[in-house]
Amino acid sequence: MKVSLNTYPEAIPAYPGKTIDLIIDAGSSSERPSWLEAEVRLEGGFSFKPNSSVRAARFRMGICEGRDSCSKSIKLYAEHNVRPQLYKCHVSLFVFNQNGDLQGRIDEHNLIKCTSN
Repeated sequence: MKVSLNTYPEAIPAYPGKTIDLIIDAGSSSERPSWLEAEVRLEGGFSFKPNSSVRAARFRMGICEGRDSCSKSIKLYAEHNVRPQLYKCHVSLFVFNQNGDLQGRIDEHNLIKCTSN
């Protein structure tokens, strides 16, 4: 399983209420279907909800059939204490087989760039 993380747009202004999308792409190298879930943890400055501080969440990405890929876009909200700097976003991808047994875990991180303008 290969995992890549991106953001769209690449950078956002460091103002409360601004949003950025975290895009998780996972490609399977197995012939068998896999069920994927992603656990995402954010540093201070970002949240999963616009008006409250939620910094950890789990998302179902779906079923990856054979040598296919799955993609999930997650909206992140800048909080009131966001500053112009880089923020780390931790992602753990869990891979389950067709019986629901855990087959593996992949840990990755991405940097979210906040600018002053």
